[in-house]
Amino acid sequence: MESADGRIMVLIIVGIALFIVGRRFQFMVMMWQAWKDTVAAVPVRKRTAFSAVKNLIKVAIIAAIIFWVAANINRFM
Repeated sequence: MESADGRIMVLIIVGIALFIVGRRFQFMVMMWQAWKDTVAAVPVRKRTAFSAVKNLIKVAIIAAIIFWVAANINRFM
């Protein structure tokens, strides 16, 4: 009787250990995928950021020109 109970306990312990190892492996695979997605998104985000900066500079130049014209309108008339 004792040996059968011992075998069942060993099977339960092995099953729990395999479950824990499987969950950790699943978590590692998910983190690896998230890391790959993040690394792939970096160039896109850089391009978007540089595009936003370029547009901001363009708007600032146009605003400066409009302000200069408004400030000096009396000189031209």
